[in-house]
Amino acid sequence: MIANNLKLYNYWEKYVDCKKLYRVMPYEYFNNRLDKIDPKNNPYKPIYSPLLELFTLVINYEKSGKIFRLKWRDSKPRLSKVLKLSFNDYYENCIDFTTSYQEVLWMSNQWKGGALATNLKAIISCLSSTEKEMSVEEKKLLTKLSVWVEKKESYKNVIISINGNLTCLETAKFQHRQEGLKNIYWPSPFGSFDHFAKVTNNELEKYKPYLECGKEAYIRVSEPIYLKDINIVNP
Repeated sequence: MIANNLKLYNYWEKYVDCKKLYRVMPYEYFNNRLDKIDPKNNPYKPIYSPLLELFTLVINYEKSGKIFRLKWRDSKPRLSKVLKLSFNDYYENCIDFTTSYQEVLWMSNQWKGGALATNLKAIISCLSSTEKEMSVEEKKLLTKLSVWVEKKESYKNVIISINGNLTCLETAKFQHRQEGLKNIYWPSPFGSFDHFAKVTNNELEKYKPYLECGKEAYIRVSEPIYLKDINIVNP
């Protein structure tokens, strides 16, 4: 197949085989001495029930007319929306990578303990203004979640990278950033050359801004990634 598609192979070699994908995560996961990072081993399972209770508390506040908003870069979504997105990530059982090193560098500096810990800390801070109106159980809930956040924040964030030629990337979801399209996911172009050639057949142009020009995309990996394939990047 390579002999018949030498030009395409050279393209794959330059923009996929040599491509680095990045992620920021607490060093906690490397302390566990596991041989792989498995998306099915969801680290947020222990706080699923408290998260659900927090979501119920926020919804009840909103129903009573108390709307809290969280500053998220250029937007200010309701706390309920932030929590909904957190639950979506929980159910996806994916490990997210990005094509942009600058993006993960920003995350590493801004999201101490990870995205969920950062969001929970901000949500708890918002709700603390209503502490006098809370029941004993609701106060205990916020305390429990605060303890979890503090534990996550005690670990240093590290930036990791993986090569774009890993076979586990072939089943990943490629979340493009193109507006106006109903389907936010495309097939992943990453992995082996044979996979790349199949996915990009007559559709290479739409991937080029992400592969060549540094346009940001997220790659949602659903298969295990072995530690031998992971590099820790010093920011």
